Amino acid sequence: ATTATAPAVFAPTFGEHDRKLEVHLIDFSGDLYGATLEVEFVRRLRATTSFAGIDQLKEQLAHDIAMAREFATAAMGTEPGLP
Repeated sequence: ATTATAPAVFAPTFGEHDRKLEVHLIDFSGDLYGATLEVEFVRRLRATTSFAGIDQLKEQLAHDIAMAREFATAAMGTEPGLP
């Protein structure tokens, strides 16, 4: 199991309105191009938000990743990505 964040919404900050799923694997290094992944949603971090710019978006994504790590550590009793 690998911890991830997965915005399953449109990207209003960039003017996108089509829904899509982007899974961001935390601390993963490798090539998954063409692979099939199974995603399990455990907890919603926040509602969809439009940001004033890329800097605010990056700041929020860093916060989202920190929250996902905390949730994974509490659920698994270990750091995300470790056996």
